[in-house]
Amino acid sequence: SSVCAKAPLTAPSKDANDDQYAFLTELYENTSGEMWANNSNWLVRNDNITLCDWYGITCAGKWVEKIELVKNGLGGPLPNNWERVPYIDALDFSGNK
Repeated sequence: SSVCAKAPLTAPSKDANDDQYAFLTELYENTSGEMWANNSNWLVRNDNITLCDWYGITCAGKWVEKIELVKNGLGGPLPNNWERVPYIDALDFSGNK
């Protein structure tokens, strides 16, 4: 049987979590997030809403595992520094500019 590296289900350190927020905020700002077809909860960060509640984001525990923003009106460059989201397992930006 193969062993698949999965994200730990414990909360990431504050710095790691801030890195994930910074990366996704940059994604939003670089790709005209305010113009997306659906940007539900994006950039909202409070006791009730985390980045795991943002449209198109799937988490394992508190780690971002998937970013799926298909046909959502993104336009612009994707961020660099993907190491800020170290447990990404799937990306889908198809159908955007």
